[in-house]
Amino acid sequence: MEFEDLTIPEVLEQIRHLSDDNIQQYYDHLVPIERAPTPEFWRTLDNRNDATLARRLCLLACVASGFSIIPFEFQLTATIALLSGKDSLVDVGTGYGKTWCMILPALLRPNRITLVISPLKRLQVNQVLEFKKFGIRTISINEDTPNKGIVVRAIEFFAITTVQRCIVL
Repeated sequence: MEFEDLTIPEVLEQIRHLSDDNIQQYYDHLVPIERAPTPEFWRTLDNRNDATLARRLCLLACVASGFSIIPFEFQLTATIALLSGKDSLVDVGTGYGKTWCMILPALLRPNRITLVISPLKRLQVNQVLEFKKFGIRTISINEDTPNKGIVVRAIEFFAITTVQRCIVL
């Protein structure tokens, strides 16, 4: 599979559908080894499916960010837990990249709604901007949102039609 004449959204779609066997090949080719997760990280993963998912997430982040971002190990661990239906607590300081724990599932599964609860309006604004940078359509709903009833009905409609949305509350 060649990516030369494709747009970024088309490449992301191709990565989502790469076979498990091809993921390793593209990961090795596209992810710079000096920025890749450590060998110790790969040994901590429970199974081959988690390793394949982590490599797919690395590829998605790498391509979506113009090859500037490779997820940190804590982001991959948290995202794998989330996508596996497990709880995950990420306790890192401001600016360490917690938002990527929310962006990665949205990049992987664009036809699902991602609901993010953020307590601070400034954080909501930053997260909306961050999501939009990577082509994820996003809205913020808070007390400043006009016509919240209309917005909620629109979200319900989009949820039914499975259009990609990320909602930051």
